[in-house]
Parts: sequence; structure tokens; C-alpha cells
Amino acid sequence: MSATRAITKLDYLIDQDGSSAFSSKILNLALALSAVNWQLKWASGVKGIFVWEASIYPDPYTWEPLVACEKVELEIEGAELSGIVSLPNQWLTAGFVRFRFEPLAGSTGLIQAAIRIVPT
Repeated sequence: MSATRAITKLDYLIDQDGSSAFSSKILNLALALSAVNWQLKWASGVKGIFVWEASIYPDPYTWEPLVACEKVELEIEGAELSGIVSLPNQWLTAGFVRFRFEPLAGSTGLIQAAIRIVPT
């Protein structure tokens, strides 16, 4: 079995307030990547929607909903406390990717995220 060249960053997002809207760090897709994966964890009181966005234009970015057959979104409300979103070959589509979180009414608690980047 060969070693992976994947880059994993467990502290991509730490203790983000789940009661407020926020955007993640911007991921520059200048290099060819096989996949980008985020694992999100949240407290039981967090309710809202994570929406992935892409831009071809650099700063100032022009953010559009990221579409991979359909919009890439993760809606959370209830007992499930984690989820993984995987985006294969997005460097073919856009130059920059981020996600944003829009809380629903009454959302409370903290959100964490790890990222795993797999080069081609």
C-alpha cells in the first residue's frame, strides 16, 4: 500500500458560532485536484444550510452557487451531528471555492470543519 499525498487540515474551522451567518476560507484551485472534501461537525442546537459557492474571477470574487448535477448544499437540523461533502475535479469548473452557512431561527452551538485535499 502506497502513502497518500492528500493534505488534511483538521483545524480548517474551529468553534465557529452557529447562530450567525459566515463564510469559510477561500480555497484557491490553481492546481489540479482529484477531490476536495470537507467534514463538518456541529453541536445539537445548530440548524441551518451550508451552501458551496464557486468563482472564476479572482478578487473581487463573483460568487455563484456551485453546481455538480445540482446545487451543493447541506441542510442540518436534528440529531445528525456531522457530514462530509466531497467535490471531485472542481478545478475543471472554477478557480475558487468556499462554503457559507446561513443559520435558521433558533440556531445555537459551535461548528467545526476539517478539509482534505487530494491532488491528481
